[in-house]
Amino acid sequence: MSEALLGPGHYFGWGYDALADCLCGGFGVRPPFTLVWNDAQVAHGAIRDHFLLVLELMRRSGITVELKSPSTLDGVTGLDRRLAFGALVTSWVAGYTKAADLSAEPFADSWIVRGDQQDRQVERVVTDEAGTDWHVGKMWKGDWITVPTTAPDEMTARLMDAGLEMRPRETFMRRSLTDHPAPEPPAGYTIEVSREDVVIDVRLLFEGTEAASGRMAVVDSDAVPHRVFTTPAHRRQGLGSVVMGVLAREAAAAGAVDGLLFATADGLPLYRKLGWEIVSDVVIASNTKGKHDR
Repeated sequence: MSEALLGPGHYFGWGYDALADCLCGGFGVRPPFTLVWNDAQVAHGAIRDHFLLVLELMRRSGITVELKSPSTLDGVTGLDRRLAFGALVTSWVAGYTKAADLSAEPFADSWIVRGDQQDRQVERVVTDEAGTDWHVGKMWKGDWITVPTTAPDEMTARLMDAGLEMRPRETFMRRSLTDHPAPEPPAGYTIEVSREDVVIDVRLLFEGTEAASGRMAVVDSDAVPHRVFTTPAHRRQGLGSVVMGVLAREAAAAGAVDGLLFATADGLPLYRKLGWEIVSDVVIASNTKGKHDR
């Protein structure tokens, strides 16, 4: 592997940690690039678990790995599925933190999100649920953990067994923005659109007063809506659909192709009506009984 990455006769050390330092430590070789792994089935057959760890590390580091093997290797399809799912969650985090004006620090299987979110000052957003137990062990009192998962009941049981307080579940959703419904506002309502950097804000006004609003952050080809809200006096008139339609139109004009969002139980019917598809459940918990304050 060292010779493949660094050239004939080169050696960067022994084991997984040495490879991680080479790829992530700023020396040796810098992704992105493509690595063609000939006869990958030989390494897979000899050290299957280590093979999958190395393959995961390289793909997480931005390396395109082409496996030249006579047949599908056990575990690789599942790994690729996990990484693709994690990439979707990462895209959501990128847009969400921009829209909510929060900071986010990336790790191999998670993001640490910090900012003024009332009682949610530090939130661990897990991009690979396999590492959830490790993250739970690192949580301080007051920390939150958010886990997109296709096994929500099992994940809930794990978090409850760890002594965490469960919060309402949400739903991870996705939709193409190119054909997003865009209904016209009812009579008497006017649309106001503004944009600052990658964040688009939409307001619906009635006689000069805000009746509904929402925002959306565009990051690369993805867009994430945030704080879509209708004031109580103007509900049940489809204003949420109007706001989402304008946001989708403006985001598509800015280069976005797909929308990603975490829907609350209250917001889920709106997004289902607009054709958003469910990716997974989102299990959320907080550490209210931690032994140590931050």
